[in-house]
Amino acid sequence: MSDAPLPDLDDGLLDDAGLDALLTDLSALAEGIDVRVKVTPGHSAPGTLPDAVAALRDGTARAMQVSYRYRGQAWIDTVMRAPEGWRVVRFNPQG
Repeated sequence: MSDAPLPDLDDGLLDDAGLDALLTDLSALAEGIDVRVKVTPGHSAPGTLPDAVAALRDGTARAMQVSYRYRGQAWIDTVMRAPEGWRVVRFNPQG
């Protein structure tokens, strides 16, 4: 096992407007966007941001994972429904 520190995770909650703003920002500012839609545990499929969000909102998807580059850094955002809105976990695999 490596002694390297684990990369940082950021965790937060968004309302519907905040989720829309996140998607607008990703579409406008991120590069190399790759979307995975999690439909059932252990199964995900590729998708687009609009389709993934629609599936989250109508309940056909459990979560979506968006990998992208922003200002030269790799990021992975996971979005899932929470009782209070939308839970977003942001991970920088480069630490």
